[in-house]
Amino acid sequence: MKVLESLRLKLRRGELATLPFVMQSLLSALSDPHSSAKQLGRVIETDQALSASVLRLANSAYYGLSQQVSDMQQAVTLVGYSALRELVMSITSYDLIFRSGSVTYDRQELWSHSLQVACGSRVLARRFPKVPQEVVFVAGILHDVGMTLMDQHAHSLFVTIVSTAKQMNQSQYAVEKNLVGVTHAEVGQWAAEAWNLPPVLQSAIRYHHDPQNAGPHRLAASIVAMADALCHDPYTLDTDEVALMRQVGDFLGLPEPDWPLLRNQIASEASAMSSVLSLPGKAQESAGAASP
Repeated sequence: MKVLESLRLKLRRGELATLPFVMQSLLSALSDPHSSAKQLGRVIETDQALSASVLRLANSAYYGLSQQVSDMQQAVTLVGYSALRELVMSITSYDLIFRSGSVTYDRQELWSHSLQVACGSRVLARRFPKVPQEVVFVAGILHDVGMTLMDQHAHSLFVTIVSTAKQMNQSQYAVEKNLVGVTHAEVGQWAAEAWNLPPVLQSAIRYHHDPQNAGPHRLAASIVAMADALCHDPYTLDTDEVALMRQVGDFLGLPEPDWPLLRNQIASEASAMSSVLSLPGKAQESAGAASP
């Protein structure tokens, strides 16, 4: 499809959906083992909204301090690098999802789902010490970013995909694969590559619907895939999705009887994280839109 190839080229040139400069600087600092809390604090203080969010997190029930934290350096030290990375990517992904453009689906629903998958990925990663929880959290929160990009920059095609999926009672991924030959997972990977995200994140985003093809990053991709499946209504999953869920569950050692408990754990963590972020709802932007 020419429109998708054009989208890919624009992403490679850095023309679309770039990460804000402060986010790039912060993520770079977080990846530097020599960076200090003071340096991170200075970067964060250049963005008023981000500063407020970090201070809110430091003063949340997550940490239960007896006194309020108002110093950014202290807040950074308290929150920790891993949690801070999660916070930054949550805010960044929220901005990406609600970036101006056409509205074909419920963006508030997509944001909520993305946060749930991120928290679900973190829950599952606790069972696998070799997989950093903050890595799969970021992958989870960005796993469907390709949907937003397709809606904004290949709108007519995306409308056709969404409507066809509803009419045929199939998953959007299946329709993308059969009708277009390029899926939102692939578009998401294009963006991750353009943003210079680590290979493990690129693979987890690209293969969250078929993690068995993720090569050396199969475990991370499987964690995100399982979290994604667990965060969907089990009664709406089609036959292929259920089969994949069982296959991934076998690979991860997560038998079906464990799934209800995992769903409850994920819902609890997602609710807590949502309260910490306290991002403004924008449901009004998606009134009357189709769900993803």
